Amino acid sequence: MLRVGLALSLFTFVLCSLVAASPLAWTKILPSTATHPQPRGASAIGFDSIRHRLVLFGGKNGGSIYDDTWQFNLTDRTWLQLNPTTKPESRFSVVFGTDHQHSRLVVATGQGAGSNVFYNDVWSFDFASNNWFESTPVTGIERVIRYGSAGGISPHTTSNGTVFVSHGFYGETRLSDTYGVTAPASVGVAGQYADAGPT
Repeated sequence: MLRVGLALSLFTFVLCSLVAASPLAWTKILPSTATHPQPRGASAIGFDSIRHRLVLFGGKNGGSIYDDTWQFNLTDRTWLQLNPTTKPESRFSVVFGTDHQHSRLVVATGQGAGSNVFYNDVWSFDFASNNWFESTPVTGIERVIRYGSAGGISPHTTSNGTVFVSHGFYGETRLSDTYGVTAPASVGVAGQYADAGPT
């Protein structure tokens, strides 16, 4: 899982050749217009394979913490700010992943605007409707408050979009536990998550 630091341009990792032992190379993708998000780091990003776009959320640049959502069209190389009716609070250093089975970007945990603002919520950005939906874990919610965690989403259909969160920080406390949270099957439904518990 890559954490993407966004500047004024976007990079993608491209396989140069199918020949074994061929070198890999970064290809710079320049936007075709002057519109783009502000420079930032520690954002969440997902790939919408149906619409051939990237979806970017949140991040941090110095004292600025963002709660905006942008799409980058990989066909015409244009940025567009999206305006969902609801959205997560501004944050950075989240756990995120693309749930291809349900066509959405899932974002969990993170740090907000303030030295002691940390989150344990789970949000899904539905690619079809361009809206955010919050899902609340029914158990274990206090245990998962953190930022700077490792994590991601399972690509296996049998896991039904399970989000994993491991380690991280809570203030000055360093954490060493791991949790899994399973998404509801319906896309775009603000249903409850079932906490899979520590592993």
